[in-house]
Formats: sequence, C-alpha cells, structure tokens
Amino acid sequence: MDTRNNISRINSYFKAQLPASVAEDVLRKLAFTYYLYKQILGECPSEDLDATVHYLTSVLSDEKKLSEASQRQSYNPYYTYHALFGNKIFESKGELIDAVESGLKDFYFYCNKVDSMQVSIILSSLTEEELLAVLNNQFEGSIRDDSTPESVVNLVLALAHSHLKEKRRFIDMTCSSGSFLLKAAKEFNYVEGVEINKENALIAKMRLFANVILGEVRNCNCFEDSWHHQTAPVKSDLVFAEFPWKMIVKDHYQKEIMLNCNANRFVLGPTSTTDYFFMSAMMNYLNEDGIAVTVVPLSTLSNLSDSRVREHMVRRGFVKEVIALPSNIFGRTNVATALVVFGLKKNDRVAFFDGSSYFKQEKRWINVIDVERLLADFSKAKEQNMCFFGIEELAKHDYSFSPLHYLNKVENIIPEAAELASAAEIFTGWQVPSAKLETIHKTDGTGVQLLQMSNVENGIISTKLERYDIPQTTIEKFKVEKGDVVISTKSLRVKSAVVDIDTNEPVVASGSIMVIRPKAGILDPYYLVAYFESDLGKQALELYQTGSVIPNLSINNVKKLPIPLLDYSRQLKIGSQYRDLRDLIISERKRLKALEDKANGILDNLWDSKEGE
Repeated sequence: MDTRNNISRINSYFKAQLPASVAEDVLRKLAFTYYLYKQILGECPSEDLDATVHYLTSVLSDEKKLSEASQRQSYNPYYTYHALFGNKIFESKGELIDAVESGLKDFYFYCNKVDSMQVSIILSSLTEEELLAVLNNQFEGSIRDDSTPESVVNLVLALAHSHLKEKRRFIDMTCSSGSFLLKAAKEFNYVEGVEINKENALIAKMRLFANVILGEVRNCNCFEDSWHHQTAPVKSDLVFAEFPWKMIVKDHYQKEIMLNCNANRFVLGPTSTTDYFFMSAMMNYLNEDGIAVTVVPLSTLSNLSDSRVREHMVRRGFVKEVIALPSNIFGRTNVATALVVFGLKKNDRVAFFDGSSYFKQEKRWINVIDVERLLADFSKAKEQNMCFFGIEELAKHDYSFSPLHYLNKVENIIPEAAELASAAEIFTGWQVPSAKLETIHKTDGTGVQLLQMSNVENGIISTKLERYDIPQTTIEKFKVEKGDVVISTKSLRVKSAVVDIDTNEPVVASGSIMVIRPKAGILDPYYLVAYFESDLGKQALELYQTGSVIPNLSINNVKKLPIPLLDYSRQLKIGSQYRDLRDLIISERKRLKALEDKANGILDNLWDSKEGE
C-alpha cells in the first residue's frame, strides 16, 4: 500500500472515531509522537498507546537513556535535539515532553471509548516518512481550512523572489498551524511564526522540530509581540499575514493596537475595519529592504472610510503592487480578495494587476491560482508600463487599491464616456429608522406617499405606495420629480426605474433609494436606465459597489460612474426603444401569468370533480 493510501486510511479512521473539528489536530500530534519515537529510538513502538508515549517521554527526560539511544543510531539525534533547542522551537525539555504527551491527552479527552491499541497498531505500521507526511500535509477534504492555499503561498514566494536580493528571515504573523512556514523554509534561512491560538501554535512547533527547520513559533498576539516591537533589532525580509478579515475589536482596544502598530509609519486612527491595523503591524516586523504581502478583501481596499489611511500609505511610498485574485480560492468564502505588496522603501507608483481570471478549477467549489501564467502576464504588463499608476491617478479614485478601478475595460470601451455627475444631479433618499417609520404609517388615505425600492420591479414603479406622516421640510428635500431615475443603494443586483408615475402629489424617496435627476437636453432618463440594465452598465455598477456581504453604492461612487454620453437625439431613440421593449416584456409576462392561472384553474377543477362527470 502506497504512502497516500496509508495516510488516507489513518485519516479516515480518526475522522470516524473523533469529532471532525479535533480529529486532524489529534492525528497530527500522535503522528509527531510516533515519528520522534522511531527517529530517536530506531525501533517500532509497542501496540500499547500509553506504553509508547510513556516510554518515549521517559527517554527524553533521562540524559543517560537519551545518550544510549543516540549511540545505537547511525546518526546523532541527541545532537539534533540540542541544536534545535538552540533555536527555541521548544524552549525547554519540559515543553517538548508536554508536546509529546499532548496527543495522548487529547485522544482520551475527546474519545476515551475508542480502542487505543488499534490506534497504536495503525500508527506503528506507518513509516517515518509517512508519519512526517501526516504531520506536514493538509488533509484532503479538510473542514478546517485554516491554512493559506498552496497556490497563494506559491504566488507570494514568487513575488518575494522578484523583489528580494536576500532571503534570510521570513515571518508569518498569523501562522496558524505553520503550513506556510514549511514551504518558506525551503527558501529562507530562518522562519518565524506568530499564532494566537495555542493548539495551532503547538502543531506549528511540532512541524518545525520534526523537519529540523531553523526557526521559532511564538504563541501570542501579533499586536503585542514584544519580540518585534517598533525598536526591536530583529527584522524580516518577507512578512506575510492572512489575518481574520474585518475582525471586530472594542474601541478601547483599538487605541492600544494603534500604539503598538504605528511606529511612525501608518498614522492610524479608528477605522471601519481592523485590516489596516494588521498591515501596520506587519511593517514593525519588516526590515528596510524587505516586503510585506497580505491577502485583503477588495472591499477593504476601496471603502471610502479608510481612504485617509490609504492616502498616507501611497504618499509615503509604501505600496508596491496590488493583484486581484480569483474567486473561490479559499473554499470557506467566495469574497473577492487581492494580494497587497508593500514595504518601507519609497515607491513612487503602484502596479495594479487583475488576476481574477487566472485560475484552474480543481474542484467544483475550489479554484487554484494559475501562478505561472499570472506572473508571466504581470511581468509583461510591467515591462510595457501598462499597469503603473501614480498618486494623482489614485487620488481620483479616493486612493482605492482595487485594481478593477484602474484596469477595468468599462471606461475604455464606453463611447464618449463621462462621469454621471456631469449630466445629472444626484442625492440619496430620506434616511429614517424602520421603527420610527412604523409609528408614522398612515392607513386612512392621508399622508405623503413614500417610494421604496420594494415598489420597483422590472423597471416599473408601483402606483400603490404606502403613506406616512412626513414633515414638510423633509418633503421638500427628498421629493422626486417625474423623469427622475431611482436606483437601489444596497442590493446584490442594482434595480433601477424611471419615475413616470403622477407626481402632482408629493412623493418622497426612502433611504434605500438614490435619486438621479438628469439635466434637460443632456441625459435622457430612459436611456440611462437602459444603460444600467445592459451588460456594460451592470459591469460598471458592480465595479463601483463596495461591501463584501451586501454590496453598497455610495453617492461619491455614483457621481463618478462612467456613462456613455451620446448625442441627445441618439439617447432619445435608444430610450424610446427600451421603453417599448420593457412595456412589451411586462405585457407578455402578464399574459403568461394569465395562462398559468387558467391552467391551474383547469387542474383544480379536475381534482374537485367527481369521477365519471
């Protein structure tokens, strides 16, 4: 039976016996114990799980027994053991012994009814190479997904190769169970990990120790890690982090984080996301010629609330490259992400690249980055000076770091492109809490009509609008006019419609709506809605949306939205054609609905009729 089958067999056995959430950790810890047993003692463990662990720990605890074991081996594991201690993977012999015993303790804690002898027999049957593979490899079909995908790791290391003259030290400041550390150790002389989760940090230490890798793992908070404080002498050439995106922390803790992160680099204040805190902390670990690389949601890179932080990063020359990544590469989420490359060495322009289409589909729900093809095309774009943008260009987009704002083809292929604000007035609707709205709802036919996005369907506004007791000042500020265009501000798919209902009686736009009032003789409202409903218009709207859970259109982004400002007579013609087709579609839908109702009525009569009638 080959190695892969053996690993699959032990993996399947453990997942059948233990809770899925802990099976992988327990298996890795026991694999570490059995690997050390065979390495140090050079013999096959007994069929008793307890006896195997206790004998190994007794040897590790006794200098004489360990020395005798070393002499029986063709090499000197005792020397390796002490050499590794010099690198602080395990800070004491006691810590190593605790690690060896941890798998046994977890096994009995989580599954004390499982046959421990069967477990020991299976583990004893694996070779040293197989046990090491169990410890090192990510399990197929893993439900944990706490490791950075291999294709992301390969891309980061390839980018580091192109930027770095020397590869001495690497640090992953959110290293989880150390998968990236193992890969980076093949290229860097020394690797470091920081991990807040105790169990993940322990497994990362086991992996470094078993693979005889020079490095260390610290179980601590990366924001409070004194080893790499702002004035610490030890810095790294490559710093990586795949941190918990948009992690929420309490306000008082944000101030503490700011003190630990700033280092006169990022001037941070309270932000809408903590992602920039992590990026700032990464620079505390970085030497002057090194680079930091992180994975960030695209929405974080383009939100208006953090534009001041991004401006500071750009004007200080920290940002080097931003690469949009393919979707579904993490498995656990399909949130659009990007790699950001930054450093302390001043950089005058930023290289943007859209890598969202560079993937191979490994499974139906998982994509893998096509690293070789992406890097080849990125290098070509840089050689041809096609992807670099300076401060002035970034300022036009509120210092967005989203490559789609600079490289999208929408603006290039839109005929006579212009910003929407040049052809229309734009304002948001009346923002009022739903609880308050309920208290002013009118059912007696009095009050003012309120237009909500739920009233818009298939490009048509329903005439049955709810009425509310709305103050006169609010009416004057938020009322719509005939010929206005309304669009939804928060939705997966932006809905739009022309206000063509009777507005002799005031109609107020609600907070879920943005009102676009085209300038007479410059922009036709039906033409604008036709554009919003087209593939080109939908693409433009998507590019200017922000937010990872519920996409949001801000008024500033809508004002900058590119539209094809054609000759007005051509707009009128297109708008008229759109209106006719829209009315025909609505008519056909009504006709189809009537036919469906008729068919259902016939079937209902069949069930109700008596047999033989």
